[in-house]
Amino acid sequence: MDSIKVAKILYGMSLGLDYSDGLEFADQEIKFIAEELDNSGDSLRNVLENIAASNAGMESFVDELLNREKEV
Repeated sequence: MDSIKVAKILYGMSLGLDYSDGLEFADQEIKFIAEELDNSGDSLRNVLENIAASNAGMESFVDELLNREKEV
């Protein structure tokens, strides 16, 4: 699975847990998560990919939020 896709899903999951800084920093946070994924070990990446695959609907949720933020 693509690092950016996994990062978007993980970021979307973090929104509900108040771990993310907010939508104004979403692009930077998603890029940072993707970079960390690229630098992580195979086993950690596999676990995070499985979590992301189980929550694939979050990607469209994040895309929707980011599109709304850009419109405002």
